[in-house]
Amino acid sequence: MSNTERMSVAALIGVILRRKINRTIDVKWLIENEAYAQEIIKLCREQDLADLTEYADHLEKLMFPKEAFKPSGFAPTTFQTKPPTIQPIAKPIAVELPDEIEAEEEIANPNKYVGGLR
Repeated sequence: MSNTERMSVAALIGVILRRKINRTIDVKWLIENEAYAQEIIKLCREQDLADLTEYADHLEKLMFPKEAFKPSGFAPTTFQTKPPTIQPIAKPIAVELPDEIEAEEEIANPNKYVGGLR
């Protein structure tokens, strides 16, 4: 994975940690040192904040791609055998909106509000 993406996620984690729990981290060291990254990911999950946990999961996938992938054991039990039917689209109905009616009236009678040019 690219260091740019890792740095981006690490910076987001750093900002959230600083704002929510007043904890400052070294973002550059986070993407360079795997042990430090594992500890910060663990810290993020302990905070029980949805956005922080989401970013920690994303960083873990970027930093440890093989270890982060764990098969869930989910296997689909049914398959769709026939394609979905496509319903025809109804023809659009032309509706004249009130703004269009007022605009047409103003064009038809330009002296309606002003009373003419001076």
